Amino acid sequence: MKEWGFEYFKFDGELPLPVYLPDVDKTKLFNKSEDLLAAYRNRLNLIRSVIGPETFVEGCVAGSPLNGIGFFNSCFNGSDMYNSWKGSYAVFSSINANAFLNHIVTYVMPGEGIDVSPVMSVEESIKNMTPSAIEVVKTREDPFTGFGTTLPEARTLVSIVSLTGVAYPLTSVMSRLPEVRVNLLKMTMPTMPILPVDLFGRGAAIEWDIFKTYYS
Repeated sequence: MKEWGFEYFKFDGELPLPVYLPDVDKTKLFNKSEDLLAAYRNRLNLIRSVIGPETFVEGCVAGSPLNGIGFFNSCFNGSDMYNSWKGSYAVFSSINANAFLNHIVTYVMPGEGIDVSPVMSVEESIKNMTPSAIEVVKTREDPFTGFGTTLPEARTLVSIVSLTGVAYPLTSVMSRLPEVRVNLLKMTMPTMPILPVDLFGRGAAIEWDIFKTYYS
């Protein structure tokens, strides 16, 4: 796939190793004494050695990517999302929980994608879907009433992504976005090149009692 021109790889459906490893049936392993964490990192090392240092690799560990440090460029740290304002809550949780890693250990990928398209009902959206996608909507989206975001919601989503400097997750159908929504993306790409420390207020007051009051 590297030879075909792919420059971005994502390893999906991984679990945080501390959660996954206790359930592994070691009796079925070829090497029953294998250090499973070492085996995991050996796999990542092999992949990286084949595709080279310039290729972008994303892990999907659904949590802090501590076991893939040094091999992943970004890590998916959130939960599955839905194309709506309520469905984007996972983005906020992911950024709040993992921003301390961003731009230092790895880039935080806070979700599969925010949707900045206008609000539409499920019935409206089905008109532009393939038969297989319609089946997914009928089962997975129930009891959701529709997709998309209001303009204030869309502004909030692009702002928090851009201002925190995380990887930009976008799921909107670009060819159907109104110009005003496209402009939101143009104004917020690329994201800010900031470090986690920049997300905290830094004022002239250094007395602890003032900070204690502020952060309480």
